Amino acid sequence: IYTRSLVRIYHKARLIANHPRNHKKGGYTTRKEHLCSHHQYYKERSPTYYLQRGYNHSEELYRYMEALFKQDKYPEQLYKTCDGILNLSRKTHRESFIKACGIALGHRQYSYRFLKQVLENRMTDYQEEPMVKSLPTHGNIRGASSYK
Repeated sequence: IYTRSLVRIYHKARLIANHPRNHKKGGYTTRKEHLCSHHQYYKERSPTYYLQRGYNHSEELYRYMEALFKQDKYPEQLYKTCDGILNLSRKTHRESFIKACGIALGHRQYSYRFLKQVLENRMTDYQEEPMVKSLPTHGNIRGASSYK
């Protein structure tokens, strides 16, 4: 049951939690004691913890995690993603993982799934060519003045 200022949570007609209501769009509130033991350790972590782990691995992983936390998401929602990325870094050849982070940064894709797909598809084995190639000069190409 929720009112303008409170959220009350019942189980079998018994009040089990009482929280102040958060009106922020997409916002949520939690109390550590209401979390299961598996999730409580997330409250002890911080973005700094993950950034330090990324820095200890490589500059690319640090920049990747920094970009990950700059997204419009709550840091707590990204901890599981960071844990997966760190686990992936342990299972993968270091140089390939660093290249995968560079590719992901270049494409501005900040997710575990994207990194995993880059590594599975062996995109790190190929030299990345520039995305934009200039057209050859010839008389058939019109400039901006032709479209006024």
